[in-house]
Amino acid sequence: LVFASDEARWNALASEVQALNRTGRPVLVGTTSVDNSERLARKLDFCEVPYRLLNARPENVARETMIVAASGRKGAVTISTNM
Repeated sequence: LVFASDEARWNALASEVQALNRTGRPVLVGTTSVDNSERLARKLDFCEVPYRLLNARPENVARETMIVAASGRKGAVTISTNM
C-alpha cells in the first residue's frame, strides 16, 4: 500500500490492529525503532486498544519474558522493536 503521508500510514496501521483485536486475533507489530514503537503505542492508546510494548527501554526489561509468553494469547497486541 502507498499512503499520502507518514501520518496516514500510522493511522491505517492502528486501524488495522484495532480491527484484528476486535476479532480476538493476536497481533505482533515489529517496528524499526523505539520511537516508532512508542508512536504506534500512542495511536493505540487513542483507539483504546490494549497492548504490550517490547522495546529496549530499561523499564520494560523485567517484564520481557511475561510479554513474550503472553503475545500469542487471544486478543493480545504486542509492539516489538526489531533489535
